[in-house]
Amino acid sequence: MTLLTICQNVLQEIGEYDVPSSFINNSDDATAVQILALANSVGRYLSRRYRLTDLLETHTFNTADGTDNYALPAGFRQWAPLTHWDNANDWKMIGPASNAQWQRLQSSGIVATERKHFRIAKKRLYIFPTPSAVEEMTYQYYSEYWCEKAADNADQISWVLDSDNSRIDDYLMEREIKWRFLSSKGLPYEEEKMEAESIRASHLADDGSAAEINLADTTVGVIGHSLPETGYGT
Repeated sequence: MTLLTICQNVLQEIGEYDVPSSFINNSDDATAVQILALANSVGRYLSRRYRLTDLLETHTFNTADGTDNYALPAGFRQWAPLTHWDNANDWKMIGPASNAQWQRLQSSGIVATERKHFRIAKKRLYIFPTPSAVEEMTYQYYSEYWCEKAADNADQISWVLDSDNSRIDDYLMEREIKWRFLSSKGLPYEEEKMEAESIRASHLADDGSAAEINLADTTVGVIGHSLPETGYGT
């Protein structure tokens, strides 16, 4: 849903304010200016406060011989846990290492391990041991780009055009903007805030696809199989 539609929906629901025909570069309309500011604030808040699969991306890169650190992708905000993978050797990478763990790796005389360790520091991904060949690595991360341009889907960290689309759930954006607008005007907003919190909680609960653990499952060879058919407990 576009910025224009989201903001107009909010004002139409409230019903006490004129509904602008545009919000970007509409400095003559105080309502348009405020709603735009709130729409940007809500986008930044939700993208930084929560891990939303709406904003989940996959980054794949190749290592270089003798290089132990690599640039993070544009828009990187936070990595997705347990997704770092050494594709070349079909191994899950170990990490992120704490400062103490990383210092131990660097100072304990360890020169090679079967598994690669990683950490993120200075906005770069560090790998141990230092790669000695070109190898493919991949991981998932949460992007700070929470909206995008309609024309070419270019990712953005703020609204630029009225036609920009939200990457975050539209209804959630509307609920969050609405109660904040009411609050800023000194109007009752508690019910709207509770509704927004409920929608947010529901969205987070449904977001993504958590693995199912079925203790009665006897399917052999399926990823996620919980217990062996025989021999458990021995």
